[in-house]
Amino acid sequence: MNGLAALALRQGQYGPAAAWYQKALAAHPQDVTARVGLLRLKGEINPMATESALHQLLQESPEACDGYQALGILLADQARWGEAREAFQQANTCRPGNPNTLLNLAVSLDHLSKSQARDYYRQALQAGEPGAAHFDREGARARLAALEGAEASTP
Repeated sequence: MNGLAALALRQGQYGPAAAWYQKALAAHPQDVTARVGLLRLKGEINPMATESALHQLLQESPEACDGYQALGILLADQARWGEAREAFQQANTCRPGNPNTLLNLAVSLDHLSKSQARDYYRQALQAGEPGAAHFDREGARARLAALEGAEASTP
């Protein structure tokens, strides 16, 4: 059910995504993935309450990799780049090599003007199987090239 919810979410079908997550929770009330999914949907409506709920969930289930990712996205949406970077770093520690997490980490470091952003853009582009990455690969390549070009032109 979580897979169907994630698919609906990627297609922008928020109502069906919520319904699938709710069905997953009805079957398994402690399903962390479904809880995180519903919190991500609620984050659009009430970011402060969602942030608090994500912190609570991560305190209860520190192994919830998706929770760190969701928290990072929520913080990035608020341009809280330092905190977002920390959440994405936790997600990357929890589930190393996830191309989406690596890209989010790169973007947060990029916003903080950190040179490590280049390394994470490279890793994101190289990570995972085809189709595992849900981001604009050409956009990531272009940003990496721009960062590398800026570095090369710096005396």
